[in-house]
Amino acid sequence: MALNAMQREMVRMRGHAPRGVIATPASEGDLFTWRATLTGPPDSFLEGREYHLMLFFPPNYPFSGPQMIFVEPLWHPNVAKDGTFCPHRQHAPSEPLWGILLGIMATLLDPDPEDCVCLDAAEMFLTNPGRYWARFLGAPDEDDPSKS
Repeated sequence: MALNAMQREMVRMRGHAPRGVIATPASEGDLFTWRATLTGPPDSFLEGREYHLMLFFPPNYPFSGPQMIFVEPLWHPNVAKDGTFCPHRQHAPSEPLWGILLGIMATLLDPDPEDCVCLDAAEMFLTNPGRYWARFLGAPDEDDPSKS
């Protein structure tokens, strides 16, 4: 079942992936490990920025969603310090992979601090959004002791 689902995802990604969403198997022999690139949508503050993820699909996909890990560190309420993306909604088995990836981009644009895994980022997002977005976009944070 999962192998058929992964083959369907390959076809869907080739023919129907929206602009700014790329995902392919990481290697020829493994359909359960994928690389993805999300590009910030036009006319947004993330326009043109790229975010790279590794996707690990479970043997019971599509009934369970993939584990999604950002390759580069990302300061975000819904991304754990190890890069694991923690979606705030349940995976629907009928949702195509490109839909899952669009959901990640939507969460990057509009964090959910109520369902967070990075408490520091969520607190900053709620109490000082300007400082949060500056840090998210890569500006140095003078108050971050790890940067000294």
